[in-house]
Amino acid sequence: MISESRLALMLPLGYRLNMARFIPERMVRISYRLTLPLLENKMKKSIPDWLVLAMWRALLGEIYPSIRAIAVKFDEDSCLLIRYYLDREPIEMDEESLEVVATNVSASTGQQLVARIEIDCQFTRVPFGALDALDCFVYCRREYDL
Repeated sequence: MISESRLALMLPLGYRLNMARFIPERMVRISYRLTLPLLENKMKKSIPDWLVLAMWRALLGEIYPSIRAIAVKFDEDSCLLIRYYLDREPIEMDEESLEVVATNVSASTGQQLVARIEIDCQFTRVPFGALDALDCFVYCRREYDL
């Protein structure tokens, strides 16, 4: 039998043993470290950290298998563009999902930080490495043909 302290050494960074379940202790920090450095070469400029966190919070429950990537652009006029890259033609549900995400971002940031939000859904089969990241990706599904 492995003791709790010894098992904790085998867990991924940021996880702890709690009632025989693995629970993320610093999920946002782990996601940030795992997601963004892989895409550094695709980032044209960085968006504020508060916006990355607001986007991740808004995306909870809104990620589904058809989404390949989600790119965002935030300009100096406080206009936010959220773009879904899909593996099929967009349908009404995709627009509704994007509207939910935009509403959640707007509710969490307020008009003083994000004045306007534009949404866009695109179907594309181009390799992930050729996708336009806008300012950065906030979500990327794992694909083997980068």
